[in-house]
Amino acid sequence: MTPRASLNSLALLLCAGFASSALAHNPMCECKAIDAEQIQCTGGFSDGSGAPGVTLDVIGYDETILVPGKLGADSTLTFKKTERRILRALRRRPRPRGGNRPSRYRGPMNDPTTQVIRPAGAGHETLYVLLLCLIIVLVAGSVVAWHGEAEDTGHLATNQLDARRDLSAAEQGIYADLRVTLDEIRLLREEQQALPSPQTLADEGFAPFAQDASSVSRGGHAWQQLEDRAYFGASSNSSVAGSFLMRIGEASDAAPDIWLNRSKGLAAPAVLDDSALSAAGWQQIVAQFDAGVTRQHRH
Repeated sequence: MTPRASLNSLALLLCAGFASSALAHNPMCECKAIDAEQIQCTGGFSDGSGAPGVTLDVIGYDETILVPGKLGADSTLTFKKTERRILRALRRRPRPRGGNRPSRYRGPMNDPTTQVIRPAGAGHETLYVLLLCLIIVLVAGSVVAWHGEAEDTGHLATNQLDARRDLSAAEQGIYADLRVTLDEIRLLREEQQALPSPQTLADEGFAPFAQDASSVSRGGHAWQQLEDRAYFGASSNSSVAGSFLMRIGEASDAAPDIWLNRSKGLAAPAVLDDSALSAAGWQQIVAQFDAGVTRQHRH
């Protein structure tokens, strides 16, 4: 049987009568769903000829005839689907021996030979689909595991903080602003031969020195210049963001040197070397580039 989903609930029985003579041929019948409501059966014989006018009964398993009928001129019979399990019976009467008889000749029926044709089921197809999905998942997982890169995070000293993991949102914002403004500070230092004051930077609108709503929400830092080598920003709300210290190196391409201290009521440090700052509770902020951030590629 060709219909799969539509005839899964049908047990199909093909009944055929065979003539005792060599002139008889095996009857054949094939049924398929032509739409959601109808099934069409096509009958014929093993020699390739059609079977117009041959009786084709659709019967239930209780042997009740549900759809009595005959094959039409095109050797087909169309009937509506039924919820009952059904059989179909194709009966062919033998042709008379000798001479040409009319096509409507009706002789006695031979004993039928039956052949059970099991309906196609979706069980195997469902199993194959599930197995295919499992294989796809396993292959995808293997590819991800094979090409995945382990995160290689450098070891931090006890007096260092990771810019991505150890800072609050407000502290990350101030840290990013200081890194951006550092380039402007270096340009102004070349022009003026001295570090620009925090007020000059604020007047130019450079964050985080400019006093605006953003600076207040991020701790309200008060900035001052320490000698000619650093800027100190005292936080008025250390629970939001700690105090910052940015040292300015002599080299124009030196890495940003920014420190953080979350202590309350913090005064400006008098000594700015690493050991003195660490002893006073300052921690250097380090930006690490690993598998978790966008990598920089050289072309």
